[in-house]
Amino acid sequence: MALWHLVLSSAIKAYEYDAIFPDSLGKLDCRGSGKSRVNVALDSSVLIALANENDPHHLECVRAFNSKPHTFLASAIAVVEALVATYVKDYELAFKARLSLEERVSSFVEITMVVAYEALELMHRTSLKLADAIICASAESSSAELWTCDKDLVRQFPAARYVGL
Repeated sequence: MALWHLVLSSAIKAYEYDAIFPDSLGKLDCRGSGKSRVNVALDSSVLIALANENDPHHLECVRAFNSKPHTFLASAIAVVEALVATYVKDYELAFKARLSLEERVSSFVEITMVVAYEALELMHRTSLKLADAIICASAESSSAELWTCDKDLVRQFPAARYVGL
């Protein structure tokens, strides 16, 4: 089975949410005046919480973004996980969600060989699944703090910050 098939099949989950980021959220790339900005990688759980105002973690994620200046990035696999259900359900809505996401995230981390090998190392040392290992490795390779709403991910990858209830 090809790697892309394994990555995609591990990302398919039954998320039901409105994938358009609320206009009230604004641009996520907070630019501080003269303050040093922190690089933050967003897990798919955070992307989903931000897209859905009814998600229990939504307000906590918004508060975290307003806490200090940040530069936000997302792993390619986090984007797949966050948008896959919408793409399957409604392609037009998914395209709008994609544009909305691209307006709010500064950069996207590709799955390079450095990220791939780091993900393999993480999977060897922990019980992380493939997609989570790639997201964690993407954060590490970008020298970014990983934000997640997944408590289990934080237990396995202590460098991650829990953002949620």
